[in-house]
Amino acid sequence: MDSHPEDDNPSVPEGALLHRFIADGNDEKLMESIGRKVCLEIPSTFGLTPLQTACFKRKQRMVDILLESGALVNAKSLFTGKTAAHIAAFVGDVTVLEILTNYGAQDTDHIGNNILHEAVLGGHVKMIAHIMKVAPRLALGANRALRTPIHQAAFNNSSLEVVELVCAKGLDYRKLQDANGRTSHDLANLHSTTKWI
Repeated sequence: MDSHPEDDNPSVPEGALLHRFIADGNDEKLMESIGRKVCLEIPSTFGLTPLQTACFKRKQRMVDILLESGALVNAKSLFTGKTAAHIAAFVGDVTVLEILTNYGAQDTDHIGNNILHEAVLGGHVKMIAHIMKVAPRLALGANRALRTPIHQAAFNNSSLEVVELVCAKGLDYRKLQDANGRTSHDLANLHSTTKWI
């Protein structure tokens, strides 16, 4: 990897450089910084921990390195309160989500959104199918606004394929109301261009 002018600039905190090393895919510099006992939870300008940045950038090797070095798997991002697992679900990286799960990642954030909410928001069919296979209970997980992942799908104008994956057999989602008394059917009528419910 090419050297960057900030790499040797003492006015740039080394912890802040972790995010750039991750974005650049520079394993060597990342491990050098970790070896100097830099804080593994220092937030980026976007409020993400280095582990969350690695998840967002889909850098599996760096996720492994950070977790093996003691990064907190359930640390919350500074601005959104999302964890690394939420970010992995949003970007659709099943392998990274499995790694995080093996390290004890929680599947629900501070407002009740679970990783299935995030996968629906990201529109990643493979991730949604994976989550429904390993944790189908999350389909009924309601956040503080009482919205389930199917409400999220309706609100986001998700494809029929996404909706079919999230719907549990035999469950009438038309009866599940959010905090405003709206069902997924109501939200689909307001926000969706596809007739899927």
